Amino acid sequence: MIRKTTSVVILTGLLVACSPQKKTDEAPQAPASSAVASAAPMAVDTLSCAGPVKQGDTAKSLMATYGKDATLGMIPGAEGTEEKGLILFDKDSKHRLEVLFADEAMTQVSLVMARGTSTAWKGPEGLHLGSKLGDIELANGRAFTVGGFDWDYGGYVSDLKGGRLAEIPGGCMFGLRMGFAEDNTNPVPDSLIGERTLDSGDPVLKKASPVVQEMTIGWSVAEPAA
Repeated sequence: MIRKTTSVVILTGLLVACSPQKKTDEAPQAPASSAVASAAPMAVDTLSCAGPVKQGDTAKSLMATYGKDATLGMIPGAEGTEEKGLILFDKDSKHRLEVLFADEAMTQVSLVMARGTSTAWKGPEGLHLGSKLGDIELANGRAFTVGGFDWDYGGYVSDLKGGRLAEIPGGCMFGLRMGFAEDNTNPVPDSLIGERTLDSGDPVLKKASPVVQEMTIGWSVAEPAA
């Protein structure tokens, strides 16, 4: 099933305010010239409000910047849905990023996402895919809450309790989603599964040892004027 909405953005818990957009322009096309050069990843692989994607970027501007390392594609979401977006460094698993937009014309960037088991990108305070509960607490300066696991919308860090990660430099929003590594042999108790809110200091949660499996940088998108 394909949805042309910002559903994936909403599910990250970044509270992006958006509404359906009128289809005014066709999706941007990749540069026609095969001579467009690839853009290497940033020297310091930092995922922040300033880059590698920043507020104001469009699909067209990103394709101009990153050349053949920027491709249009469908981004998988929850419940089997997909959303039209742009993929950076698709052939480089350590630098792959998925970019989503708030409008059909792909002129309003709303979310940049790194996910999987490993990435070269570092988020605020050095967080990365594979970071643990204690790493997030240390980076945030305090405890936080995370949603229950093992369902389509599970594992998102839902409340940073006003810690350092709740307001990062540059004015964008930082999001995390946690899960369990494939080689994790710790059993996941029923008390951690399903639609519920868990405290990062919960000893049962700590014993289960979830890790970061998704990092996002996002921006609020204002509703169009009536």
